[in-house]
Amino acid sequence: MLVLALYMVVLYYSIILLYIGLSESKAVDVTTALQMFGEVVIATAAIAGNLLVLVAIATVSSLQTVTNYYVGSLAAADLLVGLVGKCTSAVCLLSHYIYLIYPDIPERLSSEYQHYNI
Repeated sequence: MLVLALYMVVLYYSIILLYIGLSESKAVDVTTALQMFGEVVIATAAIAGNLLVLVAIATVSSLQTVTNYYVGSLAAADLLVGLVGKCTSAVCLLSHYIYLIYPDIPERLSSEYQHYNI
């Protein structure tokens, strides 16, 4: 559930970045916003599809064969890639452009961490 909420946040911010990139000529790259949007869509499809495969193998007794157990393990691994890998990649992309959405972040960080001499 937490991952789904994180995907929705990334999707929301990718749409905002796409709007900023198209309406104002700021430093945002439109391809980056589209890449974030695409990663969220691909990750959502991967999660949903692999969950369906795992549920089908677990519930239908005729699908519980050695070959399908192998397919199920591949689906579980791909599900983890969709949950962890794609989410991390989208958040890393978002972190490079978060200052365009919230312009006061550098001032907050500099005032908050000024005693660390960064």
